Amino acid sequence: DTINSSIKYELSTRLEGLPKHNKLCHGDYCPENIIVQTDDNNQITAITAVDWVHATQGNASADVANTYLMLKLKDETFAEKYITAFCEKTNTDRRYVNSWLPIVAAARLTKKKEEEEKKAVAKKKAAEKKIRKEAVDEAVAKTFRLINAYIDDYGSYDYDTNIVKESELVWPSRIWHYFG
Repeated sequence: DTINSSIKYELSTRLEGLPKHNKLCHGDYCPENIIVQTDDNNQITAITAVDWVHATQGNASADVANTYLMLKLKDETFAEKYITAFCEKTNTDRRYVNSWLPIVAAARLTKKKEEEEKKAVAKKKAAEKKIRKEAVDEAVAKTFRLINAYIDDYGSYDYDTNIVKESELVWPSRIWHYFG
């Protein structure tokens, strides 16, 4: 487990003690999910949030804490400006947003572990596919080596009857059938 049971219990207790809200939360509000439109003078005319697949109903301060943590990993100064601006514009006490940080961080750790497991499975499948391709490539190469050896020995090869020396050859079209 990423987080031990005593920490899970403490975080769960903290979560239960926080107010329940019904605000629209983006769930993945970050620079990559923001489209900024400007005019000819490079003045911002519109800001649009995209990628709402993680949207939910809940506490906006939790959403801000999540964004703050994402931003802090890339640019701490920008993250501080973001959270300060949010608190000033919404008249929210910074300590209240901070109370969400350990809960959101734990949720992000769990999510990251799931993503890492998915990446590991994908990497394993890619490696298996590469091994299968290498096996097919080697079988094809062996086939052509045998044909060339036969031609070297006998001067020709009868492609219609697939006659080969020592009957070791499996013709390439048949190989593809087996390795599909």
